[in-house]
Amino acid sequence: MEEFVHTRGGEGAGDIIGVQNVAAAWAAHYNRRVHLCLHWGFHDKDYKVVKSDSESIEDRYRHVHERMWKNDMFSYENVWGSDMFEFADMLMHDNDLRRKHKPKRWIFESGDVEDPMGIPFSAYNSCEWRWEDLPTDNKKIIFWNHENNKENIKNYKDYPFHSLLWRDIGNSLNYLFPDHEIVEVSYRDDFRYVYDQIRECSFCIGYDGMWHTVAKNFGKLFVTCTHDIRLSHTVTNPHAAVFAMPEQFYEYLQNCAYTEGFLQREQENAWAYHSKRLARHTKRLALDGF
Repeated sequence: MEEFVHTRGGEGAGDIIGVQNVAAAWAAHYNRRVHLCLHWGFHDKDYKVVKSDSESIEDRYRHVHERMWKNDMFSYENVWGSDMFEFADMLMHDNDLRRKHKPKRWIFESGDVEDPMGIPFSAYNSCEWRWEDLPTDNKKIIFWNHENNKENIKNYKDYPFHSLLWRDIGNSLNYLFPDHEIVEVSYRDDFRYVYDQIRECSFCIGYDGMWHTVAKNFGKLFVTCTHDIRLSHTVTNPHAAVFAMPEQFYEYLQNCAYTEGFLQREQENAWAYHSKRLARHTKRLALDGF
């Protein structure tokens, strides 16, 4: 049986990776191949978030799929000019209205859904998947902010840092971790470059978004500060170091830098949570010979 799954196309890295995580995890969890249909109401295949970007949105979806573990379990296609998720598209930039009206964002042709909104794996607080490549640690710290984003980030992501300069955070990393290479990335970077950098890093730090799902699929420690801690733990890693107060954020970084064994334990815990969550969806693979 091949399951046809429909969802709206999104241009953020969390959207691009997240929907493919769902497709792969659904295929493994229910022992059926998945064909993912990404519906776009406003863009075409040549669309770039910023015209100077090296990748089109179609390129990024392909580059992500090529690096997914067991990507032969699911395929995908872009459905341009679709109005299937028009209602959801209209509400995506208004959190209050979206929560009030709960527009449907997933459609499973088999009817297997776990939530009135059709959100897959809602009972598990999101799904988990991994990259084909295994992570390494070459003493890099990956850092991002929203300076080069096309649009301002949502208030709950920016709120804790409204009085802080992201540049100061970057400078603090150089001071706290002099034996690490600090690599700054942005949405303007090619996904393949970011993927390679995060694969080799010790941990990632930045606002709650952008490349956090790359770190998630590698089981990497992610450090952030946000007004919505629960959401960050759900969409990234339950063991992500998420804080609501900048003072706690900085104290945690100091512990990583100066408390013997602290960073290693945090890295090991992040990997353990990732592996445990992944096992929920992959336990049937060995049994069924997928």
